[in-house]
Amino acid sequence: MLFVFSSQGLPSENKPTVTIGLVDTFSPTFFIESYSPTVDHLMERLTQYQFNLVDINPGNILEDIERYKPDFLISNAFTYVSLMQTHGALQVATKENKETSNFTDSVASTIIVRSDSSIKTLADARGKKAAVSDLESFGGWLIAKGELLSAGYNPDKFFSEIIETKYGVPDVFLLLKHGFVTVGVVESCELEKAIQSGQIKEGDFRVLNQRLNPQKCLVSTPGYPDVVFFSLAGVAPSITKDVTVELLTMPSVGLDFNWTITNNFLPTYNLMQSLRLGPFRHDSAWSVKFLMEKYKNEIYFAVLLLFFLLLHVFQINYLVRKRTGQLSKALKETKKFYLESQKSKQKLHALERMSIVSQISSMFAHEIKQPITNIGYYAGALSMLLEQKPTKDNRAQEIITLLQNELQKSTQIVEHVRSLVKKRPKEKKICDLGVVVSNALGQGLYAQAVEYNVPKGEFFTLGDAFELEFIVLNFVRNAKSAVKGVANPHILVSVSEAGAFWKLSVADDGPKLDQQGFENLGKAIQSSKPDGLGFGLSICNAIAESSGGHLEFERGETSGVIASLFVEKFITKEGLRDDEDNSIINTVGG
Repeated sequence: MLFVFSSQGLPSENKPTVTIGLVDTFSPTFFIESYSPTVDHLMERLTQYQFNLVDINPGNILEDIERYKPDFLISNAFTYVSLMQTHGALQVATKENKETSNFTDSVASTIIVRSDSSIKTLADARGKKAAVSDLESFGGWLIAKGELLSAGYNPDKFFSEIIETKYGVPDVFLLLKHGFVTVGVVESCELEKAIQSGQIKEGDFRVLNQRLNPQKCLVSTPGYPDVVFFSLAGVAPSITKDVTVELLTMPSVGLDFNWTITNNFLPTYNLMQSLRLGPFRHDSAWSVKFLMEKYKNEIYFAVLLLFFLLLHVFQINYLVRKRTGQLSKALKETKKFYLESQKSKQKLHALERMSIVSQISSMFAHEIKQPITNIGYYAGALSMLLEQKPTKDNRAQEIITLLQNELQKSTQIVEHVRSLVKKRPKEKKICDLGVVVSNALGQGLYAQAVEYNVPKGEFFTLGDAFELEFIVLNFVRNAKSAVKGVANPHILVSVSEAGAFWKLSVADDGPKLDQQGFENLGKAIQSSKPDGLGFGLSICNAIAESSGGHLEFERGETSGVIASLFVEKFITKEGLRDDEDNSIINTVGG
């Protein structure tokens, strides 16, 4: 070996360099018995060339070929076939064992177990622990792997664990002998050589799937061609010719092999195809790695295109969201302005209506005063006539009395309208809410379906009794209108304390109002009643505020509406006194 590597010597500028690479997948004896004699012969005979010898890592064959750029390689048939398509590998010579007539079956795998093992067949070895010399070794594992595949097993999962010795110590035989593994895989004839050298005894091991190869060795698989000496693309034809001639004419005295030519690498080709190795390693599933290697540029371009597409989509979506937000905001603003304009129109319309009603009311109050006065005179004259000519039927006098009362109320209404038109200050007097409710509801017009129990002489306030009666009557009218069509309608009038105020409430059990209808309560709008003007609650609200109070509306728990009037209390320990004349004042109707 020292001679071999020292033969590289110093490079000669006048000699072409021939680089020979060895793919290291063989046992150590191969270097001594086959490799060294071969390169020694070539360097001795081809002195016109400078030889450079390099080791090729079987795990990085392609990288080392690119790195060292060898002209020739010495390897197994498996590597040779795998490089035929990619690097133009061309057979120069194939190793032939002298002891066989069929050198295409020179290499095989031997699967062994201990003689005392319970494993009888290849199937029994499934799930056991195994040892091999090298996972890249053609005869030491790859051929056995193909045999497992042909038997219908998955070779990558057949054994529970595989220990790789790398031809070191302890080797496969020692691991198997001492029970560290259950199954061993070695290259053909390695078992016989170990017995011959005394490393193991005959009968220590048993061969599974046993058969004889052409060298009379026990093997477990079919045979394949042995070591191949081949050239790579780009080697000068003259160099290839010289090397081929010297290998084929190499003397075999003292050697157990010859270099010859074989033309049957089909079994090796089929083995590689079945194991999906070499040029077939990507055929099975078009793996991601294969796609990345084969279509790298296309994939990079597709990824870049996809990136820009996603960026464009993101930008479009961002602009759409931005424009949509702006449009939504604009629509909201438009809707807001529209609602505000509608409210303004409603207010303006209400003001116009109120102005018209105010003018008509002024005209009506002015024109109706004289007819009411005349009716009063006629009623007085009729009463005087009845006094002069009495009648036995008292109903005539009662009717005249009722007529005079209504005339009095009509006169009060006219005076109130005239005072509002002339904007005269109101004259507030002490009023009893109990009397106000009694006067408003005690006339029989609204007594039906109305429940009230408001004691007189307990709920005093400063205000205008007529206006307060107007509010109560308006509340009751609306309540009676709401309960039309309701079975067993019920209206409740009540007065209660609310801090510094009295709370006069009218509750009904009519249908529940929607949100818009509830919000319109107390506003001057178009009335929902056929004979209404829509000013009732609006006038009530104005009256309440001018009296220092206010109106509130709330929905009932299950149905209807509760309309409430809040007025300030007026209570003293001495009694109820007028601030101007310091005298007791009777309530309205007293």
